[in-house]
Parts: sequence; C-alpha cells; structure tokens
Amino acid sequence: EIADNTLTEEDFIPVQEVDLVCSVEDITVESIAEMNMLSPFGMLNPKPHVLVENAVLEDVRKIGANKTHVKMTIRNESSQLDCVGFNKGELQEGIVPGSRISIVGEMSINEWSNRKKPQLMIKDAAVSEWQLFDLRGKRTWEDTVSALPSAKRAIVSFKEDST
Repeated sequence: EIADNTLTEEDFIPVQEVDLVCSVEDITVESIAEMNMLSPFGMLNPKPHVLVENAVLEDVRKIGANKTHVKMTIRNESSQLDCVGFNKGELQEGIVPGSRISIVGEMSINEWSNRKKPQLMIKDAAVSEWQLFDLRGKRTWEDTVSALPSAKRAIVSFKEDST
C-alpha cells in the first residue's frame, strides 16, 4: 500500500547510468588503452559506460547466424565509429540511417587481421528526432510497423486508383 501511494509512473522507467560523455572522435584505440589501465573490471569496478550524443547513423544492419545482433556505424564531421549490440537486433528495425542517434555503451578494441579499431558495445540507444520508414515493397511491413512504439506512431498509406 505504501508503494502504491508513493511510487509514480516515472519510478518504473529504467535509467541507464553514464560515467562519461564522449564524442565520436574521442573514442580511439589510444583512449581505450588508457581506460583499460583502470582494469581489472568486475563487480566492484565496472567498465565505464560512455554516452555518445547526437551522432549521425551511417549504417545499421543485423548480424550473426540468427540475425539477433546489430552492427551500426556512427559518425560526426571528422570521425566514424563501429558499434555492436549483442541481442539487440531489434534496434535495426526502429532506426533509419541518416538519423541522429545517442548511444550508451562500453568502449572496446576490435582486433581482426592484425588491425585494431575502436568500437562501442551498445547497452542502449535512442533517436529523439522524427523518422520516416519507407516500407514500399516490403512483404512483412506489418511486422515492422507493429515493432514501433504505438504511442508515437503514425501510419500514412497511399493506394493508386485502379479505375
């Protein structure tokens, strides 16, 4: 009863803690190596969560054998950064390339074929601007539409007159 009288709707909204706000160009192999000097990371010393705000989403696609993961490339005026989200494949359906996106994640280094690249492991992502999803020619447009939040969804449909 006490909880019913004191808790509000806002108390049930999940909150993502952020330790540092960065720009795309701040996340480099060198800066990640410096951050790793704070290791070992674990329960009493969690990996820092960084927020990259207002970056442009260059590319987004599902990856993995079952397409349950997502890979994004974000950029600003001078740099770009790969972002990977395990078990976050649903993000691909709700974000249009070219949108401004904010991402919270953990910095890491992707090492492949003797090349090191910085990347962000996605914990959460948000697009606060208006987006247009062009679903022409999609056979499963109903599934895509139903995956979008209904509170902020508007559907516009056109049909050519065949007469």
